[in-house]
Amino acid sequence: MDIAEQGRAIAPTAAAVPAPVRRSLWRDFENRSGRVVAVGRAILALYFIFVLWADPKQPEVHQASANLFLWGYAGLASAYVLVTWNRWWLEARLSLPFHALDLLMFTALNYVTSGYASPFFLFFIFILLSSSLRWGWRETLATAAALIVIYAVEGLSASTWGTEAFDIERFALRVMYMLVFSALMLLWFASRTASGAPILPRDLQPRGPEEFFRHSLAGIAERLGGRTALAVWCDDEEPWHYVVSFKGGLIGFERLEPEPYDPIVAPAAGDSVMIFDRSREAVLRGRWPRTRTEAMRESVSDALADRYGLVSGIRLPLRSGEIRGELLVADIRGLSPDDVETAASLHEEVTIALERAELVRANERAAIMRARLSFARDVHDGMVQFLAGVALRLEGLKRTGGAAGIAAEIDELQAELAREQQDLRALIRRLKEGAAGPSAVDAAATLKPLADRLGRQWGIQLRVEDAPAPVLVDSRLETEIHHLVREAAANAARHGGARSVAVALEAGADRLRLRISDDGRGLAQAGRFGHAEIAAGRIGPRSIFDRVQQRGGTLDIETGKDGTRLSILLPIGAMAA
Repeated sequence: MDIAEQGRAIAPTAAAVPAPVRRSLWRDFENRSGRVVAVGRAILALYFIFVLWADPKQPEVHQASANLFLWGYAGLASAYVLVTWNRWWLEARLSLPFHALDLLMFTALNYVTSGYASPFFLFFIFILLSSSLRWGWRETLATAAALIVIYAVEGLSASTWGTEAFDIERFALRVMYMLVFSALMLLWFASRTASGAPILPRDLQPRGPEEFFRHSLAGIAERLGGRTALAVWCDDEEPWHYVVSFKGGLIGFERLEPEPYDPIVAPAAGDSVMIFDRSREAVLRGRWPRTRTEAMRESVSDALADRYGLVSGIRLPLRSGEIRGELLVADIRGLSPDDVETAASLHEEVTIALERAELVRANERAAIMRARLSFARDVHDGMVQFLAGVALRLEGLKRTGGAAGIAAEIDELQAELAREQQDLRALIRRLKEGAAGPSAVDAAATLKPLADRLGRQWGIQLRVEDAPAPVLVDSRLETEIHHLVREAAANAARHGGARSVAVALEAGADRLRLRISDDGRGLAQAGRFGHAEIAAGRIGPRSIFDRVQQRGGTLDIETGKDGTRLSILLPIGAMAA
């Protein structure tokens, strides 16, 4: 057999652990700092026993007691691994006592093995790492301080039980080593950032809670290692519970009657992130160092949990400006107290993203409302006023004698209806096409045919003064001007009893001035009013004010017994936001 064949023959036996086994081991320890620390502690305890057995010079003092203590520590460490492996509530309760046991073990090992010169000095690294993995920088700092104090006390007391002369340089270097390593750990905390895949695709901006959870629930479940997730919420407008669910890789949505499922989470849980276990009727909530295990019956609604198969998992409260609800993630393999910290960070991310989704929906609603109001004004100032004018003319026909006069009037009304139909079609076309193009129109020129029609419609004299120069505007602003003149003419004829109306239009560098005067009775409140006064006192024609306001313009009114004069300034260019 040649060398190549020998290599192929032995390759299977030299292969690494099979991929499924590797993935299983990885999942067992992924985001499970408690398991990592527990297994590491047990391995180190057995290693310490081996070191003392292999070195006949150690321990230097209290040999029998030291061996007994080490074997006891190894037994407790191994029992801790077995007892807490799938019992998050025990891990939460025992993590701090065993951390204290580690500190005691560090003290004892240094004492029985050369004191400040002990080879077990490096055990402090494991204790510091275990603190940083499970808790925050404050707890890590406290642990570092405790270790340094213990070591310093043992070093300074070395002359009492040490077997060698006190080496001040060695002692000082080790203290500096502990200080530097502790400082590096704190710097690591300062630079650490939250990791994990984004809960939403970067190019997606959902509108409202339902769309948000349809796209994010799978990512939320993945971040917490769950195979089932549920977002349940209600709002003030509808008497329903809305539910987006993720299970078996599928997203579902349904609407539920609230009565059988309320409360979704026990009121005693408050608004805190927590682990729940219905089978044990227990919860774990609070962030370290205030983590606590509590008994809580029906921590999650039995009806809801039975419907979706929830036994244990993590609860994240959903609280925002529009909704109140709960986010429940279940079927989490190896649920542990670490998940409370992970879920708390994720909860902040979800809350911010949800509020952003609600803001997008609110902006869309506001835009739709603005479009509806604009459409309503267009219909009111155009079609409604035209129909009112037609009704007035028909009323006049009833009092008119002579078939020839009636026929001529009917012909005129038919022509007016045809022109109004064209205007209505133009409005529909603008709504379909959106923003108008950049083509310019002479608004002063197009006002004169409109004035003739409005004069005949309302039975008044309506004249448009000649402009000193063409008033070039885009088609949208031209339409706004027409609507303003329509509304002003209708108000003057119907409410003011005016016989004549004058319209003047001129353009400046960036603004357009429209003046409309009539000889009617004037408004109920006489005087001269600026834009701010009109807005505060709701004076004058509201439809005209709203239209001017939306365009970013201003309206001034001067009114009395001899008539009303409107002075309108409008910006020339894009619609004001």
